[in-house]
Amino acid sequence: MREDNDQTSPDAPQLWLYESIGSAESEWLDAQTALYQELLESTPAIGAVSLADQSLPVFVLCPVPARALADLQAPRLGVAADQVPLQQARAAVMNGVSQFAVTFERLNLDLSRFGTGPLVRMVVVTQDIGIFYMTMLRYSVIAITFDPTSADLVDARLCDFADGQREDIDMPSQNLGGDREKRPAALAKGTLMAYFHSPRPDFKSLSDALRPALHEHLNEVDLHYAAVYLDWDFVSAADVFEEAGPRKWLGTREDRIRQREFYEEFGSRLHQEIGEILHILWPLSDSELQRLVLDVASGALYVYPLVIDTHRAYVVGVTLSQDHVDVADHRLRDQVCPEVRRIIVDHLNEQNLLREGTRR
Repeated sequence: MREDNDQTSPDAPQLWLYESIGSAESEWLDAQTALYQELLESTPAIGAVSLADQSLPVFVLCPVPARALADLQAPRLGVAADQVPLQQARAAVMNGVSQFAVTFERLNLDLSRFGTGPLVRMVVVTQDIGIFYMTMLRYSVIAITFDPTSADLVDARLCDFADGQREDIDMPSQNLGGDREKRPAALAKGTLMAYFHSPRPDFKSLSDALRPALHEHLNEVDLHYAAVYLDWDFVSAADVFEEAGPRKWLGTREDRIRQREFYEEFGSRLHQEIGEILHILWPLSDSELQRLVLDVASGALYVYPLVIDTHRAYVVGVTLSQDHVDVADHRLRDQVCPEVRRIIVDHLNEQNLLREGTRR
């Protein structure tokens, strides 16, 4: 392992190289280093970039000054920022990158059961950071932004970057993130065969309120499945798998039943999955999850937490169409989540489960 471009000034950008022995030739690394520096310069919101080879980090380029890295570490160590060693601040980024790569591979194996292809992109946004994993031929790029408001910009830039590497050697695009020029279209009401599942009698009133809201936004083009959880308990789920659009991917009745079971089983592990993701990011972020995107070869799965007083709700969405990954994300984020929040707030108010100051 070696380090290059060591900048000792606490205000100087940290551009350093971690190279695993025998992992790559120096000429290749020099070319990739130049490429990633170009990426960093074109997208200032990126705080760190790593190249990974089969879950093994090869190098990290980090334009974030050491002082900023130290500021991340100081509260966790209980010391002043100027007392955080530079190596420790760097190690926080390296550890976060390494563990994120391992988590990506674990989720890739888990999601392979869904039959929608390998995991090709992962997005995690908290109140502090956004971290992204994109597959790129044999290698993968992992990037971090310490400005979560720039997460969409960084995400789009990285998707273009990763797909551009494939185009340079005449390989087809993976269409990471889908077609970002598309926007959610207005939907006709009451025309789809929507399946609805709510197994808990104690959530009947909430499920009854959620049913029309979920049905209103599901469609056979982009958003194909949505589920709601409250305080980790499954409340209800709806899908349009019986429609012609989704049946292109789920051809038989058994396929559609199995897919519902897969998604509900994954949702039952949300507490564990989110906990593990936040744990590995702890050196970089100790705030709550705001968004999780698991983009597979054909479609994507989304998780949006809703913090309501002392309660936690989760909206899980799925598209089976790679072209509409971004469209479904926007529909879920901008249309479904606000409506689900309103319905859950009304439900909790009716049950007198919200504190007086938070009832709205």
